[in-house]
Amino acid sequence: MLRELLADTIMQSAQLAERPEITTPPPGVSAHFSTAVAMRLAKQEKKSPMEVAAAIASKVQENAPFGLFLAVEVAAPGFINLTLTPDAHRGVLAEIREGGERYPAIPRKGGRTIVEFLSANVAKPLHVGHLRNAVLGDSLSRILEASGEEVVRWNYLGDWGTQFGKLIVAWRRWGQEEELQKNPIAHLVALYVRFHKEAEKDSSLEEEARSEFRKLEEGDAENRHLWERFRAMTIRGIDAFLVRLEIPPFDEDKGEAFFEGDITPLIAELQERGFAKESEGALIVPLDAYNLPPGMIRKSDGGSLYLTRDIANLRYRLDKYSPQRILYVIGNEQSLAMEQLFAIAAMLKLDSAQLRHVKYGLVLGESGKKFSTREGNTVAAEEILDEAQRRAVNIVNE
Repeated sequence: MLRELLADTIMQSAQLAERPEITTPPPGVSAHFSTAVAMRLAKQEKKSPMEVAAAIASKVQENAPFGLFLAVEVAAPGFINLTLTPDAHRGVLAEIREGGERYPAIPRKGGRTIVEFLSANVAKPLHVGHLRNAVLGDSLSRILEASGEEVVRWNYLGDWGTQFGKLIVAWRRWGQEEELQKNPIAHLVALYVRFHKEAEKDSSLEEEARSEFRKLEEGDAENRHLWERFRAMTIRGIDAFLVRLEIPPFDEDKGEAFFEGDITPLIAELQERGFAKESEGALIVPLDAYNLPPGMIRKSDGGSLYLTRDIANLRYRLDKYSPQRILYVIGNEQSLAMEQLFAIAAMLKLDSAQLRHVKYGLVLGESGKKFSTREGNTVAAEEILDEAQRRAVNIVNE
């Protein structure tokens, strides 16, 4: 907006035929903005760039609105450097403040982008890695929105898998309603960690957990109730986290569980079209043509995997939203899984949108190792925010 104002001012003040391009000067130049319009016009007027620049600068100084420019100076080989007054700066800041976070107001281009980020796991704490992911995903979303894109923010919840069998077993054995009400996620994490410690001594717990998850898959009412309860508690925690970071609510929070009903027909389609084949009891999609290892879409015990649900999710997104792009803001350690997803998507002609993996490195613990919820060594995002707030207050009070 400011560059446009400056370009219009120079064009009108110097009576130019077209708007000049306004750029930011290189380091070492004290001016706020610059234009090289004189060097382009010099050939047409058959004069030196410095002579043309001086003429334009003189007209701008004479005709520009009072209080806009502190200095309009000419610099070799023909630049016109523009320095704004403090009042002009204050005016722009006031305009930005009045416009709010949607400043400047740019008309929608008609494009739509889905940005998948956060992707929190049900019954697990948001840790420092989620904090980085949330900031990246929200920043990308805001940049796209500011450029005129329609953005669908998607928290693809990790709300399915054998870990829920473990959690159900742990809740029935050691769960305490009072602790759950007091701090839901902390209590559920404690139960999850205890399950793994107890399973090291009693291997039958693992089979019990698999049995409980199968019951959940089959629609067992009691297990379904627990799953829905744990999921709702997690979402409430996520909502509070977003409010604290001033991140807008997600447009979608459909997670892995939502696509369970699509898995069987999807696997059947992959088999019918000759893309999938059995290997040691499992079902895989060979990806030699893409120089990738095969993607497993069904385990030997019949269970589905992340990849299978991701394919179903992609088809759903394309059908419902018809996006031009889908950005997956996911850690670098998932690069292979993303490449396999994109390859299978191409095979299935799920290619109406550009698919991009926005990757970043791992946040490691002090030991240099990856954080693990089951080992109980994560650093909660809330702890990081609390500490950052404490340090900021200390600096302000100094």
